Amino acid sequence: MKSIVTKKQAPISSLFVLKAICAFLVVACHTPMTILPVHIRDIAVPIFFMITGFFLYSEDIQRSIDKSKGYIKKSLLLVLAFSSFYAFLEPLDFTGLLNYKLFIRWLFISIPSRLGGPIWYLVSLFWGLLFFRFYLKLFKGRGIAFLILLMFLGLIQGRYKWLVFGGESSYFVFNFVVQALPTLSIGYLIRKHQARILKFNYIFEIIIVLYLLSIIEQYLLKNYSNGLATIGFGAMTMPLSAGIFVLALQYPQFGKSSYLEKIGKDYSANIYYWHMAFVWLIEVVLLSNIPFYKEIGTIEVFILALLFSIMVVKISKRFGLKLFI
Repeated sequence: MKSIVTKKQAPISSLFVLKAICAFLVVACHTPMTILPVHIRDIAVPIFFMITGFFLYSEDIQRSIDKSKGYIKKSLLLVLAFSSFYAFLEPLDFTGLLNYKLFIRWLFISIPSRLGGPIWYLVSLFWGLLFFRFYLKLFKGRGIAFLILLMFLGLIQGRYKWLVFGGESSYFVFNFVVQALPTLSIGYLIRKHQARILKFNYIFEIIIVLYLLSIIEQYLLKNYSNGLATIGFGAMTMPLSAGIFVLALQYPQFGKSSYLEKIGKDYSANIYYWHMAFVWLIEVVLLSNIPFYKEIGTIEVFILALLFSIMVVKISKRFGLKLFI
């Protein structure tokens, strides 16, 4: 979603570059390109949440509360728009919603279909911002660090459920409590303590260590979970995402005036929203019969989604449709 920049926070080119990279990684989560390991793809959505939390912060708590209202309205409209759009492409069996588990999944995660899977981010963002706004109003910004601890619930719901409770990872790991709230809080606190955090000189070395630990973690999960650690984030995902986010802040002019900056600033959100439509076109309509799709499908879908996003943004600006800008 488009970031709202306060008067005290100048545009940061490196964050737009990071958004472009994360948009590519999101596409990689849903398309074939085995060269990208899971622990790299998984950082994309947490970083998107962190960026939102970062720009939500203001020294004036009331201003943060006021800004969250705009985010909440836009995220709700996007949820309704794209839930409807993907339900049209892949019609739903609404009788299944009579099952309370499916209804809860639809209400708090996303529509129960593969195409609607990426919508969980928008649903999580909506509920996360709604709760975060309530939390700010109730506690006036105190105790936000405790919300970060909610990510541990995500670990025992997701890739470590087999170790704690037994059984396969639960799809409910995509709920806002363990996804949006911890990462929005991380971004918010990074902005609050930005001056002190940016003085830290060893962030690159920490990222290398976290990356190596994530490789080890994925190896252990793959070989010792009996195939039960299937979905959710790993223990290293959030720390690695936060480290990369802080590194981008340390080099705010990185990528300035580049194509990546423009993609991240103007088109990354729409790439996220629309890319599954091109997955549907290629895999369902064309039955994956396009050259090299199994090898570099991520690149092909990303390019198609980017070109479509450029057109959407131009049309939106022409007719004043702020939802897609």
